Formats: sequence, C-alpha cells, structure tokens
Amino acid sequence: MTVPFRRFVIFADLPGIDPGSVDIDVDGQLLTIRAQRRLPSAEKDTKWIVRERRNHSFVRQLNLGQGIDTENITAAYDNGVLTVTLPKSENAQSQVKRIAIKS
Repeated sequence: MTVPFRRFVIFADLPGIDPGSVDIDVDGQLLTIRAQRRLPSAEKDTKWIVRERRNHSFVRQLNLGQGIDTENITAAYDNGVLTVTLPKSENAQSQVKRIAIKS
C-alpha cells in the first residue's frame, strides 16, 4: 500500500547567514529563496593574511508544479538550516505511477 505525500520539505544549509537576510517568495508556481551573508567590515588599517569567509549571495528557484497549497507554505531557520514546508493542496489528486526498470 502506498501512502500519499501530504507535504514536501526543502532543507537548505545556510551557515553563517543571518535569518533576517533570508527572503522567500512565491510568484505563481515559482518559489524563490534569497539570502545574503555580510561580514562585519574591518577597520581600514586591518591587513588580512587569510580570509576564508566572504560576503556571499545565495539564490535558489524551484518550480513547484501543480498541487501545492502556496497560501500555507511555512519556513523556519535553526542552527544554519532553513526548512521550508510545502503542503499539498486539499484538492490535489495523488497519482502514483510505478516505473518498471528494464535490465
């Protein structure tokens, strides 16, 4: 027996990014996640030998397709991991199709 999915979950690793800089929006069926890491600016007389962390922008776009309840998408950020939960709409029909593998 196949259990239909009730939701989809996206996990995005965003270490070192302030949750206030994360922007998530849905335009039609396109979900966009944007984030920006800004490091504190150093004093003018600071000379770096090695600097491994840099300012960084992050953008991901996903086509949601049909059957997602875009009004009830939720997001949480904990310990550098963004979790976006995409619930299926109530009227979405589950169409599970098995694909045979040829050998």
